[in-house]
Amino acid sequence: MAEFKGGDVNAVIRLVGSLSDDGDTQLSILTVALVTACRSCGLEKDDALPIIRAAFDDSQQLVPLEKQFS
Repeated sequence: MAEFKGGDVNAVIRLVGSLSDDGDTQLSILTVALVTACRSCGLEKDDALPIIRAAFDDSQQLVPLEKQFS
């Protein structure tokens, strides 16, 4: 697995925030993008769901994201 930093995650969040001000739309964009990425690399749904579940339970320190979506 490639390494990434909190700033990389923040860059994605900022990009999605620039596409819509609506939280539901932002979540939909991220969801469809994640599913597209999983399918494009051949990751099966049954293999993806435990990884997503583990991300919810991950207690790593998160990098604060300032809302600068103007």
